[in-house]
Amino acid sequence: MQLTGCSEGCQVTYDFALRAAADKFRDPQVAQEVDGAFISPPSSWLLRTRSQVGYRIETKLDAPSVFLSGLPPVKKFDSGIAEVTGAALGVAPFATLGPWRSRALKGHPEIVLAISPSRYAMTDEQLEQWIALTFGPMLEYYGKFVMPHVLVVIAPGNRGVAGVTLGNGGASVLLNVSPSVKGEQALAHWVPTHELVHVLFPHAQIIKG
Repeated sequence: MQLTGCSEGCQVTYDFALRAAADKFRDPQVAQEVDGAFISPPSSWLLRTRSQVGYRIETKLDAPSVFLSGLPPVKKFDSGIAEVTGAALGVAPFATLGPWRSRALKGHPEIVLAISPSRYAMTDEQLEQWIALTFGPMLEYYGKFVMPHVLVVIAPGNRGVAGVTLGNGGASVLLNVSPSVKGEQALAHWVPTHELVHVLFPHAQIIKG
C-alpha cells in the first residue's frame, strides 16, 4: 500500500483479518489460532514505512480478551500499551490476543506468562512453577536479564516441548507443550532453558531450536 498526500503526517484506519491470516498461514511467527486465541507478532499487522524505526501500540479489548506482547510496556504491568524506540518493524516479538490466561512470575513481575485456553496435564500454577524453576538458576548466574520485560507464551504442541524465540525490540519465547507433558517431564526438558538463554541476546530476531 502506498499513501499519497501524507508528507506532513496523517491518520490511517484499516482492518486486518487476523482469523483469515491465521487460517492461511497457521504459523505463530505470522498468525496462528490456538483454541480460539491468537498468536501474531505486530510485524504481521501493523502498517509501517520503509524507513520507520520505533512504534507505539495501544490496545483496547473487551474482557476476557487481552493483549500480551514481548514489547516493553509504557506503563508497568500494563502490556496493552507498548512502545519501541530503537528497532524496525520487519520482525517483532510474539504477541497474543484473545482469552489468554496471564500471570507474572512471583518475585519476577517482568516475566509474564501467556497461557492458551487449552487443556494441559499441568495446572497454571504448575506451569508457572516450571518456568520459575527454569529461570531461577539463570537469574542467579547472570544476576538479571538484559531485557526489562519478557513474555513466555505457552501453547499446545504435538509432542514433548518445542520452542522459538523472537526478539528485535523486545523479548519473547513460545513454548509448544504437548497436553500429555507432566511436571517431572517438563522439568527434565532442555528446550525452555535453551530458549530462555536466547533472551540474554536481545538483538537476536528469530531463533529456532
